[in-house]
This record gives sequence, C-alpha cells and structure tokens, in this order.
Amino acid sequence: PIAFLVIFLSLVILFGDFVFSDKMLHGSDTISAGYFFRSLFVESLQTTGSVPQWNPYIFGGMPYIEAFHGDIFYPLSYPFKRFMPLERGLGWSLFWHIFLAGIFMYLAARQFKLGKTASLLSGVSYMFAPYLVSLVAPGHDGKIFVTTLFPLVILFIERAFERRPLLNFSLLGLVLGLIILSPHPQMSYFTLWGAGFYTLYKLVNLYLETRSPMKLALPASLAAYAVVIALCLSAI
Repeated sequence: PIAFLVIFLSLVILFGDFVFSDKMLHGSDTISAGYFFRSLFVESLQTTGSVPQWNPYIFGGMPYIEAFHGDIFYPLSYPFKRFMPLERGLGWSLFWHIFLAGIFMYLAARQFKLGKTASLLSGVSYMFAPYLVSLVAPGHDGKIFVTTLFPLVILFIERAFERRPLLNFSLLGLVLGLIILSPHPQMSYFTLWGAGFYTLYKLVNLYLETRSPMKLALPASLAAYAVVIALCLSAI
C-alpha cells in the first residue's frame, strides 16, 4: 500500500494543473478529432441507447465502428465517458491508466522475485518512461491503454507456468481481450506477437528442464485457450 501511495502521489504532482482544476487535459489529437469522436458516442448513447452506426459529419459520411472512431468498445474507459463531463473524463482516463501502468509493472516485478524497493523503482520507471507519459501530449490514449496492460500479459504468462495454469491463462485471455478492444490495433498486434514469443520461450525452457514433450501439452493448449478467450471477448 505504501508503494501504491507513493506512485499515486507522484502522479498527482505531475498532473496537478489538471487534477486541481475544472479544465480539459490538452491533447493535440484530442482537440482535432478525439473529443468529437467521443461526444458523438456519448450523445448517441443518451438519445438512442446504442453505439452510433454512422458519422455524417466527416467527408460524405463514414461508418462509425468500422472506421475506428476511438475506444468504442474498450470497457475501462467507458465510465469516464459516460458518467462524468466528457472534457474531464478523457483526461482522468489517461491519469488512471498511467497510474495502473505503475501498479501493474510493480506486480510484474514482484512476480519475477524482485524486492519491494526494486519493484517500486520498476513501476515508477515504467509509468514515467518518456515513451509512455509523453503520449498524453498528443492524446494517444490507445497506445497508453495497451502499454498499461502489457505488464499483466507477462505477469500472467509467467505465473501460469508456476501455479494454477487454468486460472492464470484465463486471466491472460481476459487481458488480451481488453487489449484487442483498445483503439489501437497495431499495438494490440505487437502485444500478441510479444506474448506468443514469450510463451514459446517458456515452453522451450520447460522442455529443457523436463525433456518431456508431454509436459508441454497442457501449457501450450491453455495458451491457445487464452487466445480464444481474447478473440471471443473482442468478437463484437
């Protein structure tokens, strides 16, 4: 809890101008398109109760879902768009995802048997890495969402090879499903490659330890099962 509090307070200091105001968190892409995309989503939910199917305001009109109008089905950002003023909710979504990035990296480091101090350093270094935290400036929320969840991918793969494989591969499938639902398919694609290669590394390592192909059957099957869960969650 102390580590999590340190991470939270450090983020409050960084985002202080936004947190202690009633203003919008600036993002260049948010201003040019992101706010409009989400406002169309929120207005449609309020008036029709459903996701908009068509955007009539760009070019001669274009499909809303198929043309990638942002985080349409990503569940972790939904409360920020639906239950608070949109101009504030978009910023709070980025704030909490960067906070979670630090927490998730802390937990991943602990999974790799690092001490609490080293894990705290890992979490803070990850959440304040220039690549991640600077994505707030353009408002690239999709990249932030995927980067936030990625430590959980590695954590659950690692844990699944140690204990309770069914549970941990199921949780892996849940996280991968959330990543695919994020509004950044390229980063989702890269994450699936990374997860696949890391799982392959764990399988090779397990074979070198046991010299038994049969020992590989369960984790390999459950890894495929995790991908099926992810695809089912993203089938919408």
